[in-house]
Amino acid sequence: MRIRDAKGRKVVSTDTATSVGKVEAFLIDPGTRSITALRLAKVTGDADYLSWEDLRFGPDAVIVASSDRLRPERDDTEAHVASNDLEPIGKLVLDDSGTALGTVEDVEFDPTSGAIVELDLGDPGRVAGDRLIGLGAYAVVVRGS
Repeated sequence: MRIRDAKGRKVVSTDTATSVGKVEAFLIDPGTRSITALRLAKVTGDADYLSWEDLRFGPDAVIVASSDRLRPERDDTEAHVASNDLEPIGKLVLDDSGTALGTVEDVEFDPTSGAIVELDLGDPGRVAGDRLIGLGAYAVVVRGS
């Protein structure tokens, strides 16, 4: 699944069969090379994060057992996500020697595990997700090939 395709999807609670929000942003941990949480939009209250282990992606929506699974941000990193500084799409991709490889057009992830599969750079090609080592406000950093 691709981040661009997943953004805007409804998040539905199975206990009430109602929408609890929409996918707005992804919290990516470069250390584990995976998505650890989603930030939602159009939620009721201040709890707008959903931990990866509390959700599953269906063909048309993200499913959560209950709206009680929504939580506030846990730390400064999650607060930083709210500013969209850690959004990988549109960021320059540098390898660990400082060579620019292109710009992230999309990110493919495994909808079951949240693992980052690859960074799509458009014409320059793709970078395997297991090369990801850093994600910041300026760039995405990957190991050289």
